[in-house]
This record gives sequence, structure tokens and C-alpha cells, in this order.
Amino acid sequence: MSGQHPTAPDIFITQEGIKKLLNGLNPHKAAGPDNISPMILKELADEIAPILQLIFKRSYDTGVVSPLWKTANVCPVFKKGKTFEPINYRPISLTCICCKIMEHIITSHILCHADNNNILYDLQHGFRKKLSCETQLIEFIDDITNNLDNGQQTDCLIMDFSKAFDKVSHSLLTHKLQHYGITGKTNNWIKSFLCERTQRVLIEGEASDSIDVESGVPQGSVLGPSLFLFYINDMPENIESTVRLFADDTKAYITVTSDDNTL
Repeated sequence: MSGQHPTAPDIFITQEGIKKLLNGLNPHKAAGPDNISPMILKELADEIAPILQLIFKRSYDTGVVSPLWKTANVCPVFKKGKTFEPINYRPISLTCICCKIMEHIITSHILCHADNNNILYDLQHGFRKKLSCETQLIEFIDDITNNLDNGQQTDCLIMDFSKAFDKVSHSLLTHKLQHYGITGKTNNWIKSFLCERTQRVLIEGEASDSIDVESGVPQGSVLGPSLFLFYINDMPENIESTVRLFADDTKAYITVTSDDNTL
């Protein structure tokens, strides 16, 4: 990784910011393990915001995330194929809405820090404002087309990492966050958010036994995708060819000018 980055300041949590997030909730979304409906949180935003401010500030200052906030109900959603094969189901993780509000605050803070200090590579199009899989594809096609116009060959390697989100090392992730200037209370809160997580499968109101989640960033969470961007941000530094990324979906390619060019 390149040189050390500026340190991000601590987060100042306000009632106004919490109220804005509460008012933006979709009331039709499912509740998490605490069974607190987003409809209730939205309807009572004015009354709940001061209470949540105290809870969020206490959690942030101490670096302690409630065990209930680290629990997920996993609901399998059928995709296609044979119904009795687990691989044909997409797991959807339902977590506590109040935790999602706090995650929004953390996510906004670390992405703002990344934008202000040009931390994330422009080659990364995943989970970022004004960027998408379409913008990644447009830039890739533009490069290929320019090479064709110049009579040049392009060799391309397309990669999709298997279970990429599930294999993230927590210790390496928090180390990388420190390198990028996300230290102190924010780093401590993220450490607590990641560790000692549990999940259980929920089908038609019946729940399985809970199991521990020992690695990975939580899928279905608000914070998880942004943490993954920091985790793989150094990938382009270690690949000599041009790289276009959408989260873990990677296109690495090179313009061939002689028989010696390789990826």
C-alpha cells in the first residue's frame, strides 16, 4: 500500500442527522431480530431521535456494539432450479433497523474521508456515488474500442472472486482501515461491529440454532459494502495491467503491442 493517509476526525452524532435518516426509512421493509418495525421508527422520528442519539453516542464512545445488533436473521429466497438444492437460494440477511441507522452514520463518515483524501481508486465503480456496473462497462468498452480503432489487440482477464464478502479477514481489514486514517473511536466501533456476530436461518417463523460468523463483512448490512471497498483498494497497486472494478468483479486487461506482452 502507498504512504500513510490523514487521520479521519471523530464523528459528531446529531439528533437532526438521525431524524433525517429515520424519516427516510422505507416503512414496508421487514424488521430485524429486535422486531422493531421501520414504520414505528419513522412515525415516531421526533420522539425517538433524542433517545437514539444517546444510544449511538454511548456505543461510539465506548466502541461497544450491542450483541443484538450483531445478530442476523437469514431468509433464503428461491432463485431458480430445483427447490430442494440449497445452492438455488439467495440468503437475505435481516438486521436491526436501529443498527442500520448507525451504520449509515459510520458509512457516510468513512466515505467522506475517502473522497476528501482521494483514498479509493477511480478504477473502483462499486457502491459509490455516480458510479455503477454500467460506468465500469462503458470505460472498459471505450478502451477496447480505442484499441480496435488503432489496430491493436487487447488481452483481458475477467475475475469474480468466490464468496468474496464472506472471506474478508477482520484483522487485516481493521489494519487497512488504520492505514487509510480510520483510527480511534471509528476503528474501535467497526472492530466491535465485525466480531462475535451470529446468524440464524428463519423460515416461515421458525428459526434454526444460531451459529457464529468468524470472518467476512456482513451481507445485508449498510456498512459491509463500503468496508469491502477499503479491503480490496490496494489491488490495482499490485497488477501491472489496467484494472476496472465493480466491488470484487474485476476486469484486468492490457494492450498487446508485441509477443512479449502479458497480463
